[in-house]
Amino acid sequence: MLKRYIKEIYPRAYMNKVKDNPLKIKMKLENICVAHSFFILSALKLNSNPLSIPEIAREISRLTMGKITLQDQQARGPTQTLAKRGLLREIPTYYGSRKITKYVITPLGLRYLDALERFLEALKD
Repeated sequence: MLKRYIKEIYPRAYMNKVKDNPLKIKMKLENICVAHSFFILSALKLNSNPLSIPEIAREISRLTMGKITLQDQQARGPTQTLAKRGLLREIPTYYGSRKITKYVITPLGLRYLDALERFLEALKD
């Protein structure tokens, strides 16, 4: 059942490396936390503006009505991993001399989020 979602969830580059070996697919799935991915992508999908990592953490807290609070460093790793995999796009922004990276969701990220939502719905049944 899970294999049906894998192709939609993972970028082609990762699928080419995995070659449908179930053990390797499992390893790839464990590399990225599904819960973190879900909340980060949801927060970015609901916002039309690019968000920085502290803004993403605040938005997750707001969306979950304070039930899930992430520290900035807890949001940083998963956010950067999602960006490396092509699910988010990094936008460098300058405030005076400070450079802050903001993130927006990509079409691939939207497909990943839709697949995650379907996967989580299937788990509820």
